Amino acid sequence: VSALISWRGLPDWLQVGHKIAAPAELGVDTLFNQAQREYLRGNWAESRGLLEKRLRLRPRDVESRLLLVSVLRRVGRFQAALSELELLEGMDEARPWGVELALEEINASGGLLGRKVELLVLDNKCNPSEGVNVANKLVEAKVVAIEGAHCSSPHLASMKIVEAAKIPMITGIASNAQITELAGPGRLEYSFRISPGDQAMMDALGAYLGAKKLFKTVAIVSEDTDFGRGAADVFKKVAEKVGIEIVSSDFHAQGAPDFTSILTRLQQRRPDAIATFQLGGDSLNFLRQAMQIGVRIPFTGRIELGGRNVPIIDRKSTRLN
Repeated sequence: VSALISWRGLPDWLQVGHKIAAPAELGVDTLFNQAQREYLRGNWAESRGLLEKRLRLRPRDVESRLLLVSVLRRVGRFQAALSELELLEGMDEARPWGVELALEEINASGGLLGRKVELLVLDNKCNPSEGVNVANKLVEAKVVAIEGAHCSSPHLASMKIVEAAKIPMITGIASNAQITELAGPGRLEYSFRISPGDQAMMDALGAYLGAKKLFKTVAIVSEDTDFGRGAADVFKKVAEKVGIEIVSSDFHAQGAPDFTSILTRLQQRRPDAIATFQLGGDSLNFLRQAMQIGVRIPFTGRIELGGRNVPIIDRKSTRLN
């Protein structure tokens, strides 16, 4: 999203050429088109008003918020523009825009090693079997590097494939400790991680909890994946070293719709804290349902602090450590 700050020129989606209805007659979908037209005419106030109206109806509309950032910059409202960019930074929907804008800037500057960069995006759905399929497709496409796989399970499943193809694979998200153990000189030399693994993160968390002495008992809630179980296992060992008792461990399928039974058991057990290890969607549902049920137990672990969880956390319905 930082690439948006140096946004140069108009993206293709700003090119409009058809007649737009009067503002009083505008539907939600038409508001954006009218805002585009007013922007191109230089009518900043009118464009801003239309965009703000649309965002009240669709607050997660990335295109409208991007155009609003540009309007605010045009009228010198740089702090307001940065505030909008910060909102975009927390939206999963905005990430592809940031990548595309960065790619445009790289290619406009001559590319890499004098060659234009092309992006091939495939989804492994955080599934190891699909991760193997995606890795094989990328090998067949003769890509020069892979940025991923971002979930631990498909990353682990892809490591031997990229090793055989001699294609570097770099992740800044997958955190399972086995990735560190399997990668490196004399092992799988084409897999790299540029972010802390579970061991490093849990060592830091354990040191913090041990020093603060906040909790004596903790219950673990985790997704049933290499990420979830790996992080939970490391946390359990670290917690026990600093004198924290793990009173229960609940593992759920990824994408579980209902956490009522787990939350009810936690309410009955009353641990001092709940340590969660979940991806964004599950974390969102779990925190929302905890709020609805009235759970007032502090949370720790690897809480998803960004994206759609922000409004829930902002309500201060939970305490995070």
